[in-house]
Amino acid sequence: MVMLVNWLLTHWWILLAALVLAVLVGAGWFYHRQQRGSGRPCGRKGCGTACRSRTRCTTPGSRTRSGS
Repeated sequence: MVMLVNWLLTHWWILLAALVLAVLVGAGWFYHRQQRGSGRPCGRKGCGTACRSRTRCTTPGSRTRSGS
């Protein structure tokens, strides 16, 4: 137990880096989750994907929104 406390006191920066990484990953996940619901359906029958592009669906094999 004493060795663990001594190691943590010496290597506190590793814990700080892990905490910063966890916060960044969590913020990215939260941002992605919010953005996922803001797009419109691509219009491809049965697709259900929310596309961010105004001209093309991001789903492979889909048609453009204009129907061409």
